[in-house]
Amino acid sequence: AVADGSSSSNNNKKKWRNCLPGIERKTNKKGENDDDEKEEEVEEKESFAVVPAVASTFLDDVADEYLADVLPLRAQTPEVLLLRRLLSSNEPPESLERNWNWRYTAKEGGLDVAGTLRRRGSRYNGHPNSAAYFGSYSLDGLSTALHSVRSTSNFNDAVEMCVNYCGDADSTGSMAGQIAGAMYGWGTIHERLRTNLNRWDDGEVALRGALLAERLRCDDDGGGADDEEGHRCGGPFD
Repeated sequence: AVADGSSSSNNNKKKWRNCLPGIERKTNKKGENDDDEKEEEVEEKESFAVVPAVASTFLDDVADEYLADVLPLRAQTPEVLLLRRLLSSNEPPESLERNWNWRYTAKEGGLDVAGTLRRRGSRYNGHPNSAAYFGSYSLDGLSTALHSVRSTSNFNDAVEMCVNYCGDADSTGSMAGQIAGAMYGWGTIHERLRTNLNRWDDGEVALRGALLAERLRCDDDGGGADDEEGHRCGGPFD
């Protein structure tokens, strides 16, 4: 894969699609001749729902609403100002954050990852600047995820595009998956991905969340007291 998120060749694209969990490839072997030659038919199974609204329009509207109605209510800290820049997606060509232009189409230059890396030099924000770990900075990763979801029309393609930017692909891909999953719904996520998720998460994450919520609910009473609903609060994890 190359820096603009596209594949350098059809072979590379096929390799990525074969490696990406959730894209199921079914091989049917047909007939054998005396030379033991086998003809293989490869069928991709996809079950994507129709998107209720174009991804680009939806994401643009949400970002614009957040810029207009939410960010002005928050203290204008450096972090908020950086988030405003990213959501605005209007970095000039010389910017060290040109890759934050997640709304840019390929014809408009896309994320310009390669150019951004060159302009940043050997260090960025006090840390080594490495193409191998691009996207590890939170706003870089968010921009990559938003761009990938905006530029595609289903869950699988969004995640595939995002991880093809390489770098810190497990982080950026997970962000793209969260956004795309929320947009397209659980039912549009490929069955293999859902199976892998269920195998990885046996409920422990939800249990930890419930325990944390219980702890926060009871902390004001110091434990051992009845809460407002008459339930007995024990210690933090009793």
